[in-house]
Amino acid sequence: MTTPTMTPTAWMRSRSAAVLLSLLLLAACNDYVSIASVVTPGNQIDDPRLLDTWQASDGSTVVVSRSGNGYSLLSTNEDGSIRVSHGQLGRVGPLTIFEMQSDEPPPAPGYGGIDNAAGYYRHVIVDSVDAGLHVRVVDGDSLWHYLQREPGAVPHQQRYGSMVITATAAQLQQFLLAFIRRPGATIPLDFVRLPAPRVSATVTAGSGRYATAQEGVCQHSDDASFYSKSASLWHAGFSADSSSPDSLSNVDLAVWQATGGLTWFSLSVEYGTGKETRRIELPPQHGASVRIQDSAIDLQAGGVTVVGDSVRISLSCSPVTELHHRMESD
Repeated sequence: MTTPTMTPTAWMRSRSAAVLLSLLLLAACNDYVSIASVVTPGNQIDDPRLLDTWQASDGSTVVVSRSGNGYSLLSTNEDGSIRVSHGQLGRVGPLTIFEMQSDEPPPAPGYGGIDNAAGYYRHVIVDSVDAGLHVRVVDGDSLWHYLQREPGAVPHQQRYGSMVITATAAQLQQFLLAFIRRPGATIPLDFVRLPAPRVSATVTAGSGRYATAQEGVCQHSDDASFYSKSASLWHAGFSADSSSPDSLSNVDLAVWQATGGLTWFSLSVEYGTGKETRRIELPPQHGASVRIQDSAIDLQAGGVTVVGDSVRISLSCSPVTELHHRMESD
């Protein structure tokens, strides 16, 4: 797998893009989405055992936390990219299905005029949650080949290398129950629990001060680049429900230190509650200091938003996860 080339701003914004969890990206060559949700108020369930930090055999990790009546997943893929997705858990017949929702269509041009305001959905079958997380995903190639042979098995459309299942919720549930019993229809994936990093962040914006401590990500890589220059990268952040006007709901901070000592950072933060929720994004700029001591990271950064507001952030996290995949920002 090649590492995608991203600008620092695009890399930070990828956290809010509604994309598939790393395990699905690893499992399926040909992706699919559905326009109907198989998780409804009548079959939705909750499993607090999912709330943890999980790691796959390739080193990719996902932090599962609460988000409204569902879950938020902060994942680090094998290419080092950071993504946030949201989903719900439900029972479909004998299956426990984790359904992730995207509010954006798949990245394919000319998508046949399909415009689903409710979003698009992808599915993971959860077989067990104990000391490990054992799941299965639909094999994209197997699904494509099956629908080429049996085009009437479920309503769908294919456009430019992507597939949209246009079935109703009932049709989709029935199809999934039948299809996954076929040999080779799914791919098993296993995750192990990791100690969840603890992230504490304080942000000062104008006259306001906002602080939260939350489980999240705490990462370091010596094999990174910034505008084609060799660099070290520190990344820390979390996604959480804001419980008060003075708390932070989402924090994502990345700091690059290029060879020679030049340091750049990017910051995305949300704070407040309800209609008072505000978002700050700082484009890559100077002004960050980093200290690593006893497997903990302390980050101090300050900058100015595009409208001239001054922002400072203090963030600490531990334990630190070392990333061993090259991360590029061009």
